[in-house]
Parts: sequence; C-alpha cells; structure tokens
Amino acid sequence: MSCHSYDTDCPRCGTKNSIMASTSTRPIDSVNGECLACGLAYYTKMYEMNKIELNEIRKCYEYKGKKIKKLTKNMKDFNLNYNIKVIE
Repeated sequence: MSCHSYDTDCPRCGTKNSIMASTSTRPIDSVNGECLACGLAYYTKMYEMNKIELNEIRKCYEYKGKKIKKLTKNMKDFNLNYNIKVIE
C-alpha cells in the first residue's frame, strides 16, 4: 500500500499544522485528516451508485459503454476502515 502522511493548516480554525492528514493510492486514491485543535475530520467516502445515479452520470459524460457489469467484488471486499466520527 502506498501511503503518505503530512501536517497541514486547518481551514476551519486557522491553526497552523494542526491537521494530521494522510493519503493512500490503493485500492483507490483516498485522503483523510483530523484537526487536533478543533476536531474537523474528513475522509474519502466509497459507495456504490444505484442504477438511476449511474445512468445519469453516464449521460453527463456521454459514456457509450456496455450495460452495467456484474461485479466480482462487493463493496465490503475492499475492507476500508477509517473509524472517523462525524462532528455535527
């Protein structure tokens, strides 16, 4: 797995180098981070579109491919665990 960690400034509270962030490129490009000063957290969300959403996005990009393929992997097979709490 290819991963890179870094500190960055928080756009919410303005604290310098308070976000502990990381990026990964496998199985998909993803990023996550947590601000140690104010609690802002973010992550890449992986989900599966339903048929209506998929067909709408295909129209937007003028995708001329075949119909929806039967997938060999379920979403749970990717085994991505971020354990990030949402702050409201």
